[in-house]
Amino acid sequence: MFNSLFKIVYFIEFVLISIVRSTQTTKYRKLGTAIDRKSLLDILLLALAGIGMLVPLVYVFSSLLDFANYQLPRWVGWLGAILFAVAIWLLWRSHVDLGGIGHPH
Repeated sequence: MFNSLFKIVYFIEFVLISIVRSTQTTKYRKLGTAIDRKSLLDILLLALAGIGMLVPLVYVFSSLLDFANYQLPRWVGWLGAILFAVAIWLLWRSHVDLGGIGHPH
């Protein structure tokens, strides 16, 4: 399962980004929407994004994708971990900033 340091780092970062996303979406769902304009294409694209998030988890928790494994230099893994951390911060920061529109600080 966690036979690589980068699988552990990825899983931790995945949990962090899920926490940021779920806390922010829970807050905004309470506000409600006046009109729901989700089209079939919106739903399809959201489903594909969800599947895209599941594939790395299958890689971390099973050996189904081991056939596609190949070696990269360790610095590539660390660069990916750093970029993922920046993406988590950017997602959190954008939710904080967009949530503050029209609200006095």
